[in-house]
Amino acid sequence: MNRMRGFGALTAVAIAVAATVGACTVKQNEDPTLTGPSTFVTAPSPAGPTANFTFTPTSPTANSPVAFDGSISCPEAGFTGGCVTSDRAITSFSWNFGDGTTGSSAVISHVFRAVGSFNVTLTVVSDRNLSSSLTKTVTVAAGSPPTADFVFSPTNPAVAQTVSFNASASKPGTGHQISTYAWDFGDGGRASGVNPTHGFGASGTYNVVLVVTDEVGQTATASKQVPVAVASSTPAPTADFVFSPAAPAVGQSTLFNASQSKAAAGHSIASYAWNFGDGGTGTDVTASHAFGAAGTYSVVLIVTDDVGQTATSSKTIPVSATSQTPPTASFVFSPASPATNQDVFFNASASTAAAGRSITTYTWDFGDGSSCSTTNNSCNGGGVTPTHAYTRPGTFTVTLTVIDNASPTQSGLTTRTVSVSSASGQIVAEFLFSPSDPFVGQTVFFDATPSISSSPPLVTISVYEWDFGDGTGCSTNGPACSGSDKKPQHAFGSANTWVVRLTVTDSANKKATTTHTVTVKVPPTIK
Repeated sequence: MNRMRGFGALTAVAIAVAATVGACTVKQNEDPTLTGPSTFVTAPSPAGPTANFTFTPTSPTANSPVAFDGSISCPEAGFTGGCVTSDRAITSFSWNFGDGTTGSSAVISHVFRAVGSFNVTLTVVSDRNLSSSLTKTVTVAAGSPPTADFVFSPTNPAVAQTVSFNASASKPGTGHQISTYAWDFGDGGRASGVNPTHGFGASGTYNVVLVVTDEVGQTATASKQVPVAVASSTPAPTADFVFSPAAPAVGQSTLFNASQSKAAAGHSIASYAWNFGDGGTGTDVTASHAFGAAGTYSVVLIVTDDVGQTATSSKTIPVSATSQTPPTASFVFSPASPATNQDVFFNASASTAAAGRSITTYTWDFGDGSSCSTTNNSCNGGGVTPTHAYTRPGTFTVTLTVIDNASPTQSGLTTRTVSVSSASGQIVAEFLFSPSDPFVGQTVFFDATPSISSSPPLVTISVYEWDFGDGTGCSTNGPACSGSDKKPQHAFGSANTWVVRLTVTDSANKKATTTHTVTVKVPPTIK
């Protein structure tokens, strides 16, 4: 009986040894009747792999390649310095780069497109289908920023001239690319792109700013000043004004009117600036101002046209300490809506002087370049009731100034607008010219744009004939005009008052003629 128990114990030991050597998972149950210590051994669990990887560079930048190496992972447990000797193998490598992209090889290259910190995870699986994962944080920097630069042409542009800008000299940082170009032209204008164009509406020096941005949001800025000048062929405006009363008293309102100021043909006056000589200023075409102390004041008007050119006019105003009531200017006209070349009747009899005084002078400005006054008896019909015919349609500001017999004299001023229409079937010849008072040899610019055919738009003006009054002329039919037949240019060779005549013919074979005098002066001597 004891012999049998000994045989059973030896058998159990032999089976346990065999299981250990062969890594067998068979479980052997001992005989419950055996006595003494057990010699049964349980087989160990198979070892899993160890995931590990390196990456270079360790401080990468966006859009630059990063090399990841997972080949240092161990098929079984690793230890400091390397892997244990094993006949096992890793069968798969799986990468998750933390930016939504993955990979599947032991050694792999990856590009991060954005700046930030990314958790990169490597998962390895062994031939026993056991897995291991390792996560490391990769911090991606923006890298080198872009540089901004640009050129422009022409380098000294004129007002309204097209200026071409080119930002191709701007460069991205290493591994980056410029994604946007933003332009600020310094006059309120903006644009985008590498090669925008822009025209400046007035003279001046403009600070043009370019901002470039790369694909990761890095920016760079460049700015350059663009000097814009008025073309030498552009005539300057003229400044002029009237005021009433002519000799105001302290505290009395004085009315100033700059509507007599004119811009060159094709341009307009953009701003008015008044300096009343006592610290007071104004910015409208008309202004009212009261002087606080007696004295003589120099009032200065500066007008600026739409291309930035300026003109100045100044007049002295005597202000007395004694208050005097100025006369009141007033007038009516008929018909209320006249046509071109129709007589308009003006009547200033409603104007009044202060008690004990009388009006001695009536001066009219009809707003179309024509004027008259009782001082030289130039009013057709008299100074109180003149007549005037407008040769072109438009809206005209008529100004009446009256002066009384006080000592010093007092004046009153008033204005009204007259709207003139084109008479049906009537052809109108009219032209403008600039400068208004040219010098000998200076180019004078003529413009017949205000001329109107007999039945526009079906009928158009087909022939412009110019006689400059100095023995020269030009025409649509020849000799050819310098500039164009509608807008010719002419320089007078001597000082004189020349009568320039324009004759127009429309396609209905109707003709009209008008004349204007051009006073040509000798240039001042430069000492």
